[in-house]
Amino acid sequence: MANKIPPLNDEERGELITLLSLSRSRTKQDYRRLAALSFRVTHEEHTKQWADTDTAELEALLAQYTSLREESMNSINNRVQVMMLGIAAIGALVAGVLTIDEPEKNPQLIFGIFSIIIPLVAIFVLFVWISEAVRSHRAGYFLAADAEARINAKLGRLVMSWEATLWAGNLPRDELFGPSMMAMGMVGLFAGFAPFGGVILIQKPINCDTLISPDITLPYGFLTLAVIYVFVNWSRLKNRAVILSTLGQELEGMPTVRK
Repeated sequence: MANKIPPLNDEERGELITLLSLSRSRTKQDYRRLAALSFRVTHEEHTKQWADTDTAELEALLAQYTSLREESMNSINNRVQVMMLGIAAIGALVAGVLTIDEPEKNPQLIFGIFSIIIPLVAIFVLFVWISEAVRSHRAGYFLAADAEARINAKLGRLVMSWEATLWAGNLPRDELFGPSMMAMGMVGLFAGFAPFGGVILIQKPINCDTLISPDITLPYGFLTLAVIYVFVNWSRLKNRAVILSTLGQELEGMPTVRK
């Protein structure tokens, strides 16, 4: 016969209430403890008088959760689509140029495509990608810090935990070395090599004069500004070791229940 799971004592029940509080910040260890305590919650311990208003509130919270999950997934799909379109556009431009007979006789056309159009297409893809990534992370953090926390607090135990598990680091994310980042790397390589590809096509010697010519300096100036912009906004894509709901942020500076 399996051993019966012991119910929570008064101290553990108080700890569970504290961990569920919306004004309390939570870490990876907090979620592990919350999961352990919630596992031991018996039907009798979390049963309470449930009114129609509680049902309506829970339904509203679940509707909000579903809506934000859809927004997050849409932003991921948007990132994939814009990268595919960007790579296709760059590939079409390169393929079109390669069909030109004697491209060295059309240096202005080659310059326009390889030093202006391709870098600008890559920068556009990069900006759209990072804007959608920020949008996805914003929705994901709200889900982890607020939506899931409110649902769990309403139910009196840990029930919703997917986004919080990702944000707290209990499960790894795949953004850093995932397919999306690798595809962005390919776009960056195309953009970085394009100016030199144009110089090679028009059979211009690569020397000091070439390196300081507009064929090279102009596109790399665009790309440098784009990279600086990305690094400035990169912090908005990082996970946070401590998760705090929007309610907790509003109460910042006030006494909290955190031990």
